[in-house]
Amino acid sequence: SICNVFPENMLDSYLHDECFYEASKHFSKPLPIQLRRTMLQKMIDSSDTDHALPFMLRLSGFQNSSLYLVNVFSGGQIILFYSFENSYRIFTAFDKDIADSIISYIHSMLKCGILRSKDSSVEIIRQKLTEK
Repeated sequence: SICNVFPENMLDSYLHDECFYEASKHFSKPLPIQLRRTMLQKMIDSSDTDHALPFMLRLSGFQNSSLYLVNVFSGGQIILFYSFENSYRIFTAFDKDIADSIISYIHSMLKCGILRSKDSSVEIIRQKLTEK
């Protein structure tokens, strides 16, 4: 994956909740806390050395959008998670025009300050991982 964007306010529940579903009960099994922490640590470690891996947090003031998480892969595939009350809708796109539009949207959010920079996001995640 070349880009991950998710809400900053999801970070605490991702790291600490006993029962956390990646994509709701209907789509996934709960991920154990240690597995979640290990996965996140691996992602930020690889983002330090892999400059093609932006890993960004969306700021807390902009969480009301139903677009919950964006995952962009280098082949042009994008997975979008939309949150609707207590469930999620997952949309997968392989179309280059859609991929280009989403990447342009992410760049626009960065320019407007809705997303933290990669370095800032990684630093916040690293701090959260050291908290108990």
